[in-house]
Amino acid sequence: TVNATSGNRKGEVSITQTNTTGSFVGVADKPRPWYTKKKNLIIMGVVGAGAIGAAIALTRGSSSGGTIIFSPGGPTIGGPR
Repeated sequence: TVNATSGNRKGEVSITQTNTTGSFVGVADKPRPWYTKKKNLIIMGVVGAGAIGAAIALTRGSSSGGTIIFSPGGPTIGGPR
């Protein structure tokens, strides 16, 4: 029950609230862009690392005879800002 008084005016109202599961009445959240999802970030990192490795391997030439070893680290994702 809410009571309000302003000068000689008085008002009273009763507010009923109910908790439910599985329902939400309001504005829906915007979906996150595809490039911010963790799986897509990992895929983009692996593809980018593969492209860099391929570019290095293709530009070294056949006369070098060396071996290229590529070991990627784990993905680093920052927290919210």
